[in-house]
Amino acid sequence: ARAVPPRPGACTRATRAPPAGGGPPYAECAILGACKSTPGEAPASPVPDCGGSAEACVQPGNRTRRLHGSTQELLGILIVVIGFALKWDSILTIMAAAVVTALIAGMDPLTFLQTLGKSFISNRNMLITVVVFLLTGTLERNGLKEAARGVMAKVKNATAGLVFGIYGVFRVIFAAFNVSFGGVAGFVKPVVMPMAEAADERGDHKISRRHREELKAMASGMENVAWFFGQVLFVGTSGMLLVQSTMADLGYTVELPQLAAIQIPVAIVAVAVTTVYYALIDRRLTKGDARQLEAEAAAGTKGDE
Repeated sequence: ARAVPPRPGACTRATRAPPAGGGPPYAECAILGACKSTPGEAPASPVPDCGGSAEACVQPGNRTRRLHGSTQELLGILIVVIGFALKWDSILTIMAAAVVTALIAGMDPLTFLQTLGKSFISNRNMLITVVVFLLTGTLERNGLKEAARGVMAKVKNATAGLVFGIYGVFRVIFAAFNVSFGGVAGFVKPVVMPMAEAADERGDHKISRRHREELKAMASGMENVAWFFGQVLFVGTSGMLLVQSTMADLGYTVELPQLAAIQIPVAIVAVAVTTVYYALIDRRLTKGDARQLEAEAAAGTKGDE
């Protein structure tokens, strides 16, 4: 039997006998794991009946080879998992996984760079978040937290609950115009949290570790509540369009300004209730700071022993 000449994307093994009932002979395709029509080749050995057509016919022996190829393509995901688990550099880990995946897929360097550039351009909006992180880190290094604490030192009778309430009001107002402050990492952590801690640490009063952790949770909670109920005040958001389409499916025709007007009292009540709730929690934690600090000091002493 004469072997089939190897070609990219073509069959590479010797041609086998035609199927029962006649028809052109078939050759096993090493890439697709199937037998395809190859007219003019001499028969070599019987193959499964492909129905006399040129459609691919998967053989049992080829399924293992195809599964092996698919498993190799998952090595990139394995590299990402191992890299993050071992706390390697994130960018280098992702790039290494991309290069390995490209090599396994048989992608040439030019195609790989074109694919990488296309993905970068299509997701360029994500770079705004990267710029915010870089700006926030630079400001923190140059005294942003200290400046926030200095502002609260000039405000009398301020508490963390009051700080969270004021932030929630401004967050809702700006969210109504679809303006973001940068979220938890970009604004809450470097600005709101230092102001809340400075408001509770007045004079000789020190807050406990538990109190500090609760402040972090409340700051993030206010960010979520204000943004969640405030973003739907902007008629152009996907949330408003989703509500409008859902109401239309239920048989109710509503306009986007009407939905925004209905949402205004809901957002006000949500922020007000959250502010009162956080103010009560902060007052309770402030009263229990002395006892909590003693408990934490005792626990630390026992741990050292």
